[in-house]
Formats: sequence, structure tokens, C-alpha cells
Amino acid sequence: MTENSQANEKSELDLELVKQAKLLSYDERKQILLGFRELDLQSYLKELFSSMEPSYLIQVTQGTDELGKDLVLIKKDKFTTDVIGVVVKLGDVKGKLLGEVDEVIERVNEFSEMV
Repeated sequence: MTENSQANEKSELDLELVKQAKLLSYDERKQILLGFRELDLQSYLKELFSSMEPSYLIQVTQGTDELGKDLVLIKKDKFTTDVIGVVVKLGDVKGKLLGEVDEVIERVNEFSEMV
């Protein structure tokens, strides 16, 4: 199979997946997303971001040194290094306590000071 035919096959598969996704109601989509474990969702997001921006280095971070970020996206070129921290939360974030939101904001600010 040639590289061009593989690209066409992938494009056709992508279009079919988009069609199937559009047939799902908002509530069905929400239930699918809520069915993921947070670690699985992080892994899927890493794969998605890698597909969207192949030049980015993408790391899933875990443990006490993560400073509130679950994924880190890094793009380096000759002049700059761009770093993006992604926080992944499952559930109703509107229902979270204000203290938890403040903690995330504080961690984002700490991280931005480090960069």
C-alpha cells in the first residue's frame, strides 16, 4: 500500500468517525467522556495533541512535582520554547469548591513564574 493510499484511507476513517460523533446527542457525548478514568483521558488527550501538533513534545505528568498540570506541551524552535500546561478534570467543575479552584489558579501562577 502506498503512502498516498494510506493517507486517503486514514482521511476516510476520520470522516466516518466525525459522522458517527455528530450523530451522538450532547448527553451521550457527555456520558462517554465521564466514563473515562482520568489517567485514560490524559493518555487520549496526549494522542490527540500529538496528532494535532506532531512537532510538540507532549508529556503526561504524575506525582508530587506536577504542580497541578496533567499534561505539558513543549514546542522548541531556534528562537523560543513554548510551554503549555494542561489541567484535566472529570466531572462537574462548576460544582467544585471555591478552594479547589483557587488552588488550581495558584498552581498555574506558580508554574508560569517558573517558565
